[in-house]
Amino acid sequence: MIIKKLKAIQKRLGVKDGEFAATFPVHTMSWSRLKNGRSPVGIEFMRKAIRAYPEIIEAVLQELYGDNYLEVVWPLIKQIIAEQLEEETREQAAAG
Repeated sequence: MIIKKLKAIQKRLGVKDGEFAATFPVHTMSWSRLKNGRSPVGIEFMRKAIRAYPEIIEAVLQELYGDNYLEVVWPLIKQIIAEQLEEETREQAAAG
């Protein structure tokens, strides 16, 4: 799924493998092997891909957690939002 999304981005950008690989950055041969299914997609590659192309985050989550990825990540998202709101409230109280 993640490779499919990245291939679509590469096609949309109209760049060759070397140029596209440099955006992560990964070696051209590494991207070629990933693109052609000869290498597995690792966590470090996923991190680099998300940094370069944040729009693929859903594909990464689906690859990591399967079709029910929202059940896994939603509690984490709610916790992060709650912590951010608490921090903002503390900052506003300190400033006011």
